[in-house]
Amino acid sequence: MKKIYLLLSLILCWAYQALAQDTTSYYGKSQYIFQRVDRNQISSGLLSEYGVEFLNLANYNGALLADSNFVGLQEWRLLYASLYSSQIKSPANMLRLDTINNRVLNYIGMNQPISFAVLHYNYNSLCSDAVSANLLRVSNDQLYDVPNRLQSPYQNNNLFAVAPIRQAAVLGANNVIFRPELFFSNTGKTINHIAIATGDATNYQTVPFNTPYAISFAQEGFIDIAIRITYTDASTYYAHTKLLVYPQPDELEGNTLINGSNNQTFRFGGWRTTTNEIVTATTSYLGQFATGDITIQLAEGNTTGQIRKPLIVVEGFDIDNGYNFRNFTERITDNLNDGLDNAHEYDLIFLNFANATDYIQRNAYLLQRVISIVNSRKTTYGGSRQQNVIIGLSMGGLVARYALRNMELNSIAHETRLFISHDTPHHGANVPVGAQAAVQHLAPIKLLTPTFSSSFPWLESIKWEDMFPEIVRANNSFNSPAAKQMLIQRYLLSPLNYKLVVDNSAYTNFYTELNNMGWPLNSKNLTLSNGACNGSKVFADNSRIFEMIGGRPMSYGGQLWRSAVMTAIAPVAPFVVYGGNVNPLSLLIQFPLSLISTKTSVNLDFRINAVPSSGIAELYRGDIFIKRKLVWLINSTSYIMKTRINSVSGMLPLDNAQGGLYDLEEFGVSEDLIKNNLPKFFEGIRSSVLQPRFCFVPTVSSLAISNPWTNLNKNLCETVNCLTPTGVKDYYAPQQNQLHISYTLPSANWILQWQDAGFDCAKICSSTLSIAGPYEICGSETYTIPNLPAGSVVTWSVAPTGVLSYTASGNTATFTKVGYAETAVITATITTPCGNVTTSKYVKPGNYLVIYDRGPICPNTGGNIFSSNQTLTANYLWKLRRTDGSTPRYMMLGERSPRIDLFVYETGTFILSFSLTNSCGVSQTQIPITVVDYGCIGGYPYMVYPNPSSSELKISQKLVEDVGSAKKMGSNIFSVKLLNEKGKILKAGKVNANSREIVLQVADIPNGIYYLHIYEGKNVKKQQVVISH
Repeated sequence: MKKIYLLLSLILCWAYQALAQDTTSYYGKSQYIFQRVDRNQISSGLLSEYGVEFLNLANYNGALLADSNFVGLQEWRLLYASLYSSQIKSPANMLRLDTINNRVLNYIGMNQPISFAVLHYNYNSLCSDAVSANLLRVSNDQLYDVPNRLQSPYQNNNLFAVAPIRQAAVLGANNVIFRPELFFSNTGKTINHIAIATGDATNYQTVPFNTPYAISFAQEGFIDIAIRITYTDASTYYAHTKLLVYPQPDELEGNTLINGSNNQTFRFGGWRTTTNEIVTATTSYLGQFATGDITIQLAEGNTTGQIRKPLIVVEGFDIDNGYNFRNFTERITDNLNDGLDNAHEYDLIFLNFANATDYIQRNAYLLQRVISIVNSRKTTYGGSRQQNVIIGLSMGGLVARYALRNMELNSIAHETRLFISHDTPHHGANVPVGAQAAVQHLAPIKLLTPTFSSSFPWLESIKWEDMFPEIVRANNSFNSPAAKQMLIQRYLLSPLNYKLVVDNSAYTNFYTELNNMGWPLNSKNLTLSNGACNGSKVFADNSRIFEMIGGRPMSYGGQLWRSAVMTAIAPVAPFVVYGGNVNPLSLLIQFPLSLISTKTSVNLDFRINAVPSSGIAELYRGDIFIKRKLVWLINSTSYIMKTRINSVSGMLPLDNAQGGLYDLEEFGVSEDLIKNNLPKFFEGIRSSVLQPRFCFVPTVSSLAISNPWTNLNKNLCETVNCLTPTGVKDYYAPQQNQLHISYTLPSANWILQWQDAGFDCAKICSSTLSIAGPYEICGSETYTIPNLPAGSVVTWSVAPTGVLSYTASGNTATFTKVGYAETAVITATITTPCGNVTTSKYVKPGNYLVIYDRGPICPNTGGNIFSSNQTLTANYLWKLRRTDGSTPRYMMLGERSPRIDLFVYETGTFILSFSLTNSCGVSQTQIPITVVDYGCIGGYPYMVYPNPSSSELKISQKLVEDVGSAKKMGSNIFSVKLLNEKGKILKAGKVNANSREIVLQVADIPNGIYYLHIYEGKNVKKQQVVISH
């Protein structure tokens, strides 16, 4: 899907709407103001103050070249629209903008010379002293002629502008032409000669009129072009513009491959012989037949003149029909092009749709016809009839999938052994909903419409689509059948409350039909993704994609209107139009009030945001407001338009999801390009493409992942084979997101691998694999992986090292216990031609026993919990002995479980032993424990240590629990105070709910005996402590 609705650059021109949002009251007010003047004295029939100056006309008088009067086609249209809106009487008779645009379209093709449109008009404007010099007077907000005045209140002006209708050129020679059909003028002058200068505007070359002329460019980038036109009356006018010079297509990176051994080129490309023919489908869809053309280029080694080994490439969504055979051959990598052409000797057939935005089913029927034509012409290669290989690019993959399966369902042999869908939206594609809203918001707007057609018979509406045709293409693309079928989230903008309303019926119907048909059964179906599989997002959640924010000063009429002190009043009552909330006060008096503004600025605030990861958030903002100071005293801010469009519940965060990327900079929308092309109107307004790349085809869509939206941003690299349909044989996904329909060396090698008719592999899902064998390894145990496909290679490993040794043979390995660890992990890596899959199994290497030591305990108390690392069902036994082997006085709760509560009724050092008996035999371990009475406070569960202390004094509370329960026998919350013999508090501390220990720093306390008070609720426990350094 190429050059789609996100034509953000067109938004850069949107501010002009602010100058003319009112479609009725503006011309009504202008008519009222100029109703009393004699219009016959306006010689040109054009009065700039009567219309809207979308640009400052005075800058474009043809006298001097300046930074303020560069002209591109967009500026040229705005200048023309300014004059068109200024027609105050009928003799002007200017052509409508849509007529102008139709003429431009006739000459805009890349195969034609670069045509220049010339605009040269005489127009009138009010003299700056028209009132003060008593040439006009003002009464009741209307202008009146002053009788017997000595001079005209109108001055004569020239507007001269020249722009290329195609602003792109290539390195080297380019033909340019000045056509009479694109020369618009009311001057009556006759051209004597035309001259062009490139760069510094000093070396002019004479150019014939209406004849192509070659000019040459030696460097890439924006090049200044100056134009000088001299008339037979010796008058001369100057204009300048810019051309963006690109490298020749043949010189683009990756365009040629030179074989180092023989210096011969083996590649598909436009420099080799091709044949082209028109094809029409034989099956209609909804009553219409699709048409297109196929370009055929035989392999370098095919000298028979016949198709022998077909490779059919199907183009994708293409709104301007600009993608073709040459584009494809220039974009694929060197090794892929060479491999397909030279090594595998494929004959390339490229299908180019006449309408690549049409219904997918209709174009699928055209592909069926192409497949039938290829099969009917195919001869043998290597002594046998070869099966077809089909690559579907983006939407072309859907076309091919539908066509192949439909032929099978209708018992038509498609003779296709391999079908590769390249970044195809098997679950749909994404265009940011914020951009969808922007396009729909802007497309239908009319800029100026006369109030009464009888009053302005010579003046037609100035439509947004005429001034900015790109918005129409964007909206048409959005509303095309294929876009409706593929857009995962398609939302319409309600004209009543401009909220987003889901419109996914075409999407749902198409994918339901496609999925019910199933995948082709008689071909190997592969999915190639440009989106990563590791869950990496394109940009941070909830990011802004585009913004244009700022303001610039404006003025209308200057000193003339300050003396008039005109006023106007209208009710303030916001109402809703398609463009958003509009204030009728602003619409009615926007122009008259601004005429007496001492300081006026137009301000823009446009934003397009990504769909949020959760919740509701703003997706699109379109604000235009006027700030001004009226009659030098009153500050006024009037919203011409205030639009906020929010996300709706249930939207998917697709804009930054892992997937094939659409890059605005790839199609010319960059901050540098915007800066170079901004009209002077936008000085002071900042535009930023904050996220030039967004997810176009999510990875879950290009790989045809089941339950796609629950897996949208998960790491799929190890589980793709578990989540793809059985009809998909293999897949490729990179480790990082790539541009949509781009090729890299690894992806090219993967394609070439599958071009070998003898190559095959079995898809393996890691979740269906398991290592069979016991959990416990007492000595040696054997493990195996059953049901592996033929040709699989298994690599075994174990962690940690030094615990198990192993010997392996194929899918079987024997592990022997050589060390101790609580657990170990056995891992098997299965390698197949389809890739690597790993599976693991946790095992217990014998009886590795651990007793978790809890430190010194107090006598005569419970809560002394000792536990082991064991959880298995087994025979356990705990024992306590003195160091001499005798039995002390103790009680033990849970002595035949993995965990005990120990009560000891004497002090000293003891040996706590723990043994386990199971299938691996008897295992035993032991630890020493100490029972102390210092620091044990009167039977209460507190310990104070070390005592004596030199630096830190620790007070800890023991939790007393019954074995198998967590019942506490004391409060968790306590506080302490350390006092001297006089009762002075030296230190204090308090525990919280998450701690059972207080540490007092006592290094600064002198040697001596001190008193520790422990507070537990209303109870106080006291303990004597010794500080000794």
